[in-house]
Amino acid sequence: MQTGPIHKFLKYNSMELELISGRFPAKDAEQILTDIFQVKIDYHQRKIHMQYLSEENIQHAEKRIVALQDTLRSILKRIRESGKEMVDIHAHVELSLAAPLTQ
Repeated sequence: MQTGPIHKFLKYNSMELELISGRFPAKDAEQILTDIFQVKIDYHQRKIHMQYLSEENIQHAEKRIVALQDTLRSILKRIRESGKEMVDIHAHVELSLAAPLTQ
């Protein structure tokens, strides 16, 4: 089991985080993955309800929600059909500090 930092600096304005790294019972893995995907779905749903978004941005958010839901269903189906009792999950996040958008 790793006990050091869960991040490393890649460049001056970026870093990589080890968000999840472990072996989980299949049911726990399904819940973890569902929770992760739901956070991103909720983000896009909140964006849709913002009044200042353009129709194009709303359509993009709606498409992204459908894609996330489809991907999650596919992942869960694969876990269930595998018959495996344990699932390894490794999730990394890379952050880059971007310059502000110019108008």
